[in-house]
Amino acid sequence: MKTTALTPWHESHHAKMIDFFNTLLPVHYETGIIAEHEAVRTHAGIFDVSHMGQLLFKGEAALNQARLVLSQDIDAMVKNQVKYGFILREDGTMVDDVLCMKTCDDEVLVIVNGANIDKVMAYLDQRFSGSSLVENDSDFYSVIAFQGPLTQTLIQSIVPTPLDYYTFVHGTFNGVEMFVSRTGYTGEHGYELIMANKDAQKVWEMLLNLSEHVIPCGLGARDSLRLEAGMPLYGHELNDDLTPLDVNLGIFVPKHRRHLFGLEERKPRFKRIGFVLNDKAIPREGYTLTQHGQNVGVVSSGTFSVTLKRGIAMAIINADVNLEETIECVIRNKSYSIEIIKLPFIKK
Repeated sequence: MKTTALTPWHESHHAKMIDFFNTLLPVHYETGIIAEHEAVRTHAGIFDVSHMGQLLFKGEAALNQARLVLSQDIDAMVKNQVKYGFILREDGTMVDDVLCMKTCDDEVLVIVNGANIDKVMAYLDQRFSGSSLVENDSDFYSVIAFQGPLTQTLIQSIVPTPLDYYTFVHGTFNGVEMFVSRTGYTGEHGYELIMANKDAQKVWEMLLNLSEHVIPCGLGARDSLRLEAGMPLYGHELNDDLTPLDVNLGIFVPKHRRHLFGLEERKPRFKRIGFVLNDKAIPREGYTLTQHGQNVGVVSSGTFSVTLKRGIAMAIINADVNLEETIECVIRNKSYSIEIIKLPFIKK
């Protein structure tokens, strides 16, 4: 099993560690998931997300390959811009959802999900007949997410110049060479810091020392926060059988690029919805949704919302389902009417 540069720190601070797709990561610390969730909503928290992968397409030949597999129009991006999108197969199905960072005119850095690094590398190798030009730098870097309303002020002691949403800077800050981006996966103001493994603990402790209100957080709070923010997760709302159109994310595949993935005339087969239960029951992944007694969909992610104090979920349902008519969630053989909510659940 892989570890991160911060694993010794997590273990020495009594984190509960789990095997997350073959990487040992903290699910929570002694404070617990609820306290960590609330800290990010009210103050600030840091997450070790070093399992995320960093793939570098460098040079015109490598960029030509990137143009064939990335949904993003990298030629329309400017230096230091970040764009969300997908690595897609020629039939439009998703290999992974990714962030693309344009570092210069002939280079893009693509951030992939940790669980999908090997799959993405295998796909690129297959797609380009064993001649993929991507560089996999994932083992050399650590990634720390810094999330919460206080981060906007606190980050200024590290990066003095404010960052616009979905941009990044690369430089030496407080003696450490880093990429610092502003994207986020919690619905809060936040940043991601990428640095060499040798500098990870220095940066981690630097962030903790910015304020007594900054606390370490684990994967449990990260998941509950992203669900409240209505953000999809690969393996839940996204998978190998779906296209971005099937989950209401067609906006991230520009129309002038859809022909590359067979999506120019494609109609969605499904749609992604968010819903709440006005009951004490909690919807969980895998629960069935029905309408008029017929199965029409399945819960892809569900939990008890710490902020809303009720059960919330995202689900993938058939594209032809009438949202004006009653839909029910089946929980332990009992049906509960759902209330569809426009995502995200937490409005900022």
